[in-house]
Amino acid sequence: MLFTYIARRKLLGAHTLNTAYSIASAQVRMEPSRSPVVNSHQAKDGTRETLQDRTDRLWEITTGKIHEDDLPAWEEFLASVEAFETFLFDPSGWVGLEVAPRSVEMTAGFYNPRRIESSKYFQFSFTLREV
Repeated sequence: MLFTYIARRKLLGAHTLNTAYSIASAQVRMEPSRSPVVNSHQAKDGTRETLQDRTDRLWEITTGKIHEDDLPAWEEFLASVEAFETFLFDPSGWVGLEVAPRSVEMTAGFYNPRRIESSKYFQFSFTLREV
């Protein structure tokens, strides 16, 4: 899977502010889902009226193994998109090979790094929303 973003925070030494970069990972988990956004009101007599505003398409992402030497690049990517900035996500893409990119944002601006056992490898988990 491929992510293309504009570098905004925690820049790597050779990277330039407001420049597009790409980062890729083998996926461990990449689950699409739908999340309807509705407004519902219930009257005193029990009848309910519901209006559907939209349906969000979400992606639950868990990256492949990321060596600790590669963490600064991932921290730059995640720091650059954590405040709801829009970026491109391509589930089937790789660096130099875009297949079906889509505009997304990270939900709630959070991500969870996790060390794999006692190794020098990490995984990141986060949720994306198509925009």
